[in-house]
Amino acid sequence: MLDTILTVATGGASGLLGSIVSKGFSIFDNIQKEKKEQRQHERAIEMHRLDAELKSQEQENELMIAEASAAAEMRRASYEHDASAGKPSKFVTNILRLVRPILTLSLIGLVGAIYFYATPTGKLEIESSVVFMLSGAIAWWFGDRGQSVKK
Repeated sequence: MLDTILTVATGGASGLLGSIVSKGFSIFDNIQKEKKEQRQHERAIEMHRLDAELKSQEQENELMIAEASAAAEMRRASYEHDASAGKPSKFVTNILRLVRPILTLSLIGLVGAIYFYATPTGKLEIESSVVFMLSGAIAWWFGDRGQSVKK
């Protein structure tokens, strides 16, 4: 009879222990599922963030393309407007071509006038600025006189 009682008690304890272990594995599985769902959720959030960044970059690119297109259209319209004015007279073209030499010769004359007529104190105050203007003008106007490639 004691054997029967012990058998019943150990069998019940084994069943209870099996239930506890089974419940432990169930809890462990639920924790693993929650971690997996959390990672999927974080991945989805990251994908949405990256998608938003890509859309923002795409909008910036589209804006830059639209700006470049608008600038090209304005330039084309400006060229068409200038072309519609007709051909300038030869006299006007020749006058426009004289601007560069007149400015340069005027600067050379100004440097000469300062050098020959200014007082020594005035020369020191003004001379470096005028020489800078003269050298800049000569280098700018006459520095690059190479032939351009014909297309």
